[in-house]
Amino acid sequence: MLVQDFGDHRIVFDPNDDPIGKTILESGSWHRPQFESILAALRGAGRLADRKIFLDVGANIGTQTIYALASGAFSRVMAIEPDAANLRTLQMNVILNGFEDRVDIVRAAAGDAMGTLYLNASETNSGGHKVADTPNGVRSAPVKVVTIESVLRERRLDPDQFGMLWVDVEGFEPEAVAGMSPIIECAIPLCVEFNALVYGQTKAREFFSYLAKHYTRAAVVSDRMQFRPVSELATPERTVDILFA
Repeated sequence: MLVQDFGDHRIVFDPNDDPIGKTILESGSWHRPQFESILAALRGAGRLADRKIFLDVGANIGTQTIYALASGAFSRVMAIEPDAANLRTLQMNVILNGFEDRVDIVRAAAGDAMGTLYLNASETNSGGHKVADTPNGVRSAPVKVVTIESVLRERRLDPDQFGMLWVDVEGFEPEAVAGMSPIIECAIPLCVEFNALVYGQTKAREFFSYLAKHYTRAAVVSDRMQFRPVSELATPERTVDILFA
């Protein structure tokens, strides 16, 4: 593991982890310029309410959690992560940056129902672990699954206390989002990795249609994001990050 200081934050990471660790080592961040562009787009659209909670679903080692707090745009973070090794690194990064009192870590996978599923782990990519109904090989382990709605009830949080939702869970996004319906129904800005090839055409259309019922604008994440009415966008047919507002 390496620890590097990037000025306004520090990150501990495995430089052999591909692609997250290697990208941090080579470029100094894990898509932080993209993250800042997303915040700028939301501010420009009047859709970023400062000092609210950032929800990081699939938090991994905590890069976006740290960027969210370092940006000054959010008061706290709720980080959802099921993998034990990622959790240890996430905790180290929270402590390393002095954010212990500002990050609430939920040790579970986010889904559409409470229960237990399997986490099928990637050997080389800490961000490539997948939640599934059945185990797949020796690197599979049972994992607790919670709904975000249940976490909100447990912590007595209201949907309007959240400023942004970040969901990247390797193809389990429809289930994770289905379990946070009170927040989605309030149209809290959402950035989601839309894994169309994993979902299949039918599930992809259903997922996109569900989001289109609650959000009026969306943009494909890029260096020059431009919001368009959701009704003008077709269901993606490939993996793409989409910002709903």
